This record gives sequence, structure tokens and C-alpha cells, in this order.
Amino acid sequence: MIANVLPLALAAFLVASVCGWAWVFRQVVAGRQPVPFQTTRRVPWTLMDLLVFVYVFLLLQLGGGGIVRIVLGLGLDIDLDSVPLGVRAALMLGGATATLVTTLVSVLLVRWMAGATWRDLGVDGRFLVQDVAIGLAAFVLLAPPVYALQMLLVQWFPSEHPLIKLLQERPDPIFLGISAFAAVIVAPVAEEYFFRVLVQGWLHKLHCSGGAMTSWIRIPPRSDDPGMAGESETGEEQTLTDPASMGTWPIVASAGLFAVLHASHGPDPIPLFVLALGLGYLYRQTHRILPCILVHLLLNLCSLTALLLTLNDFGN
Repeated sequence: MIANVLPLALAAFLVASVCGWAWVFRQVVAGRQPVPFQTTRRVPWTLMDLLVFVYVFLLLQLGGGGIVRIVLGLGLDIDLDSVPLGVRAALMLGGATATLVTTLVSVLLVRWMAGATWRDLGVDGRFLVQDVAIGLAAFVLLAPPVYALQMLLVQWFPSEHPLIKLLQERPDPIFLGISAFAAVIVAPVAEEYFFRVLVQGWLHKLHCSGGAMTSWIRIPPRSDDPGMAGESETGEEQTLTDPASMGTWPIVASAGLFAVLHASHGPDPIPLFVLALGLGYLYRQTHRILPCILVHLLLNLCSLTALLLTLNDFGN
């Protein structure tokens, strides 16, 4: 049944993608923005804040991983390839849970230290339906070129993603559930929050401030400077009304960092860089994280599904 339906579904998906890119091309030629720009403000965190957030994130992540190892009776220096697959599955579940928890802690820390609002963090429930529509449309546009590039590259460079290796070694429903939780839920939320909201958000601030010192460290406003006081209290001088004020290079820089941090996954960084460019554009235009998470989630879900279809012994 799947073998008969899948080709038709893929053909329809490709046709929709081609039509979508044709529409995007017409919008660009006509001088219109494919995704309307949402007026926003500069993010309130500085580079120093960002470094603190990263430090706390890594500290909690390592601490969570250490706790999981202790609970399982493993040493901190043990070779994971030497432990049973069931233990590795438990480690993956513990690591994914730790990532989700530390992401939440980081969000609370950003709100407390930098005074960030939920809108600063890319969360705005007023646009829920619109963001779902944008995310689905972006997935249809981005998935074919990303997958095509990936399929081309693996002809010469095999993918080295650890999740793929583990699923190939242990293709059972329990391990699948853990993998789906880590790849489809945790990774999109944590990575989009870090790369798009924190990093790209700060890079946009750096661009529109012209590298001002207030982008690097927090400088308390002087009581004798009405301009600075007004900006600190109301944020009116920080309002950004067009994409040109936010620049394009922050999208490229955050996408490059996203790709580099996946360098151990074989050729994956190249298609991931292309994906991140699209996600970065979405975030700059909407300043909302939900469309980015949805695209990332659907891509990981499709990749996981495609992998399972190649495992002939799955469920046996």
C-alpha cells in the first residue's frame, strides 16, 4: 500500500514546491516580500548576556548528562560504543530531556537577566494560525532542495549522523520513540531557540546598532541623557520597521554556525546551511519562532520516516 501511494505523494509534493517557488519568484520580481515583515524591536540581550546563557546552558547540559550516567551506574569516561544499546537508548532519552529542561531554564534566565518579553523570544500567540500556515508553506519550499542536495552529497560522502547509526543497530519501537522525541521534538525547539532567537537575534541587534557598545555589554542609562533613558524605558528608538534595518549577514552568520556545529555528521552541514538560510529568513521576517520550529520538525520527521522505510527488519 505504501509503495503505491508514496510515489504519488512525492510527485504531488514536488509539483507544489515548484509552483511555490514560481510564486516566490514572481513576488521578488514585483518587488514584494514573499513573507511580510513584522515590525519588531531590537532584542534586549547583549553579547555578554549571550555568553552567560551559553555557559549556563552547557553547564546544565553536562550536569544532566552526568546525572544520567551516575543513575545508570556508568563512569563519566566510559566508551559509549562498549555499552549495550539499551543503555545507549537511556542515555539518549536522558540527554534529550536534559536539553529540553536546560532550554526552558535558559528562556527563564533570558527573561530575568535581560528583561526580554515573550515577543522578544519569538513567541506570539496572536499569530498561531498564520505561523502554522507559514511553516507548512516554507516546508514545501525548502524540503525538496535540501533533500536533493543531501542525496547528491551522500553519493560521495556517507552521512555520519549518530541517530541514523543507532536506529540501524536497534530498529525497534521503543528506540524509535526515543529517537522521535529527540529528533522531532527536542532538536527543533532547542536549536531554533538557540540559533535563530538568541544568536541571530543578537546579530541583528549588532547590525542595526552599527556595532555600538550597548550591543556588547549592558550600559545603564544616564539620568542626564534623555535619549538613552527613553530608549531604555520604552524601546521606541529600537523599533525596526523594515528588513533592511536588520541586515542579511546575520542570517548567513547564524546559518554558518548552525552548519559548523553539525560538522561531525558527514556532508550534512552543507544542506543544513541551505536549510538554515531559509529558517533565518523566516525568523527575520516574522520575528516568531513557531514557523522555524515547524519546518525543522517536519524535515526531521520526514528524514526519520524515510530511514524507517529503509529498515526492512523494523518491527520484526
